[in-house]
Amino acid sequence: GIMGLSTVDVVRILHNPTEALNSIPLGEKNNVFCVVDNSKNLARRQRGQAYIFDDDCGAWESAKGHTVEYPYLVLPDGALRRIYFVKSTGLYCREVKSQNKRSYVPFEPQPADSALMHLTRQTMTLKAAPSYRRRITILSSGADNCGKVAVVEYLGTHVIGRPHGNSKSQDIAAPYVRTSAATMDAIAGMAH
Repeated sequence: GIMGLSTVDVVRILHNPTEALNSIPLGEKNNVFCVVDNSKNLARRQRGQAYIFDDDCGAWESAKGHTVEYPYLVLPDGALRRIYFVKSTGLYCREVKSQNKRSYVPFEPQPADSALMHLTRQTMTLKAAPSYRRRITILSSGADNCGKVAVVEYLGTHVIGRPHGNSKSQDIAAPYVRTSAATMDAIAGMAH
């Protein structure tokens, strides 16, 4: 399958974004990425709302998608080392593989917060084409500009979406595209 950007490349982009777009561009997106301003999502999160990344690709399998936070140790030379946080012990660990088994050995001493960086990654597949994926990465700790921008990757070849599942006439209905969050917020504002 298509891998997308390396973690090192994504981190480099998140630390030094050249230009962040206000929204994900419209049009076909095959094996591409963009950097978008995430400040509206940060404000949504403070109001207890979920992040929204509007695009024109169709409906995403949100129930089958996953969001994971990955901790990394930032080494003195700037290199990144994937580490693991074990919730049951509350400790950062290194993974050791032996005889096809994984075990997690706590670091002694535990790394300082200043030596840690966390990436939050959300991956979803398109309902109309499970081989087409969208991966969103945000720097959730370890930088001054945490969360302010997001790298949005589209992995695979896009196919035209399907009508909404609630559509009465599936054969003639247009492919479903979600109404943008900005439009929904404007409508909600008019209702008050």
